[in-house]
Amino acid sequence: MKISHRVLLTLLSVALVTAAIVALFYAWQDFQGARFWANTRHDLEARGESFDAATFIPPPIPDDQNLAFAPFFADAYQYRRDPATGLLTYHHAGNDHAFRVMDGLPFGINGDKDAQGPSVPGWTTGHALDLARFQSYFRSHQGFPRADAPQTPAAAVLLALTRYTPQLDQLVQGIAARPRCRFPINWTQQPPSKINLPQYNLVQRVNEALRLRACAALSGGDTDAALRDVELGFQLHHDMESEPLLIAALVDLTDLQILLQPIWEGLAAHRWSAAQLARVQTVLEDVDVLKSYRRAVQGDRAIYFEGARRAMHTAGGIYDELLVDAGDRSDPKWSEEWMYRALSLVPSGWVDESAAVAAQRVQQFCIDPVDVPGHRLSAYAVTTGEHWVARQRMRPSIYLSKIELPVFTSVALRVGRTQAAVGEAGVACAVERFYVDHHAYPAALSELIPAYSARLPVDLIDGKPLRYQATPEGRYRLWCVGWNERDEGGLTVMPEGAAKPDDKQGDWVWQYDPLQPPPTTQRSK
Repeated sequence: MKISHRVLLTLLSVALVTAAIVALFYAWQDFQGARFWANTRHDLEARGESFDAATFIPPPIPDDQNLAFAPFFADAYQYRRDPATGLLTYHHAGNDHAFRVMDGLPFGINGDKDAQGPSVPGWTTGHALDLARFQSYFRSHQGFPRADAPQTPAAAVLLALTRYTPQLDQLVQGIAARPRCRFPINWTQQPPSKINLPQYNLVQRVNEALRLRACAALSGGDTDAALRDVELGFQLHHDMESEPLLIAALVDLTDLQILLQPIWEGLAAHRWSAAQLARVQTVLEDVDVLKSYRRAVQGDRAIYFEGARRAMHTAGGIYDELLVDAGDRSDPKWSEEWMYRALSLVPSGWVDESAAVAAQRVQQFCIDPVDVPGHRLSAYAVTTGEHWVARQRMRPSIYLSKIELPVFTSVALRVGRTQAAVGEAGVACAVERFYVDHHAYPAALSELIPAYSARLPVDLIDGKPLRYQATPEGRYRLWCVGWNERDEGGLTVMPEGAAKPDDKQGDWVWQYDPLQPPPTTQRSK
């Protein structure tokens, strides 16, 4: 059928008008989004915030002063030079070799978690590590030294861990000779989701080994060796706390929880001397989890939000970034493939708007609630952020907020719990020093000042003094009000069937009496 000239002109006119409308729509959306992003940046920068990644990226360190280039890490990761950038970087063979450096431990990544048995939560439920289970594990696995004659669990564990003595001694020498640490990370990697951070796997396994060795040494009576391992773990924490991404803060929280176990066990068994307690107390007082978290959130926003925004402006950038977030980088399902490719056609202004909203909400719900000088964290503000993001329906302007904000707020909860535990552990050391001198616990924490503590930390949730109470068993409890901001008299809520307390319910308690999961009728509402 022949189409008339007039019909062709009409169709062409419709196509041109449609194209013009689409072009104007894209141009207007891009203009609006770019302006929204620029205004958001301007307003936050006027408050002293920064969106410049260089502000947060750790400065270069000479190789001979850099712990990351000490033999322990350099040999493990076998860095290679990137021909495109000239920078030393990680590579897969090195990552695999690094995993094998501490391979065989009965916990951690790809480890036999069952070897930890019922003592997985450790100090949070009033339990020491079950060294007998570790002894059984080491005897049943190849590659660990063991004695023919019967041994105590502590002696057997210490003998098995001599497998890692050369590596740990190498780490000690590296820390002594190189006071700072900066791993060869390409912080300008695009998209930022692909920044390679494998060092945390090895560091966490080191801390798990130090925890086990310190607890075994305490059980065997060698408190000096236990203290050396505790101080080594905290020194490693201190050297690595400058990395400015949320994943760094999250791993740091896990490491601190690990390192508190031998401190708790030494206190529970009255094994630390007064001098050792003073050293541990000093180490703990130098830990500022709130400061590290705030900087990590700011750095993550500058590096990830801004970097992701730029990456998603490029051809196929939204597709690549969404695919990374989905966790399937090689073979997405066909439905995801088409969805992500369709989303890559959205106006770039929507990307800018989404980044701007996320930047505002992260500021409101994750950065502003952290008062570093006042040592306070507003659980109410963070929880408000959780409720806000849960109420939002998915739309372009909310996309990044829906994806990222729940991660930031969940880490904030762990930050509060860990900072409270570190503060309580420091006070517990002061209480124990009082006990060593007086053979009794103080009637009130005020008796610790000034001989045993220059000042006591406040409850980071409500700003009041830490709560302290003697227990019928002749011990005591310390606690902060928990995430619900209510003082419940030192209540620890153990949900039925759970292995650890519910950090969102009850108080955050430092205690020595073992906890049992309560019956259903006693669970917190």
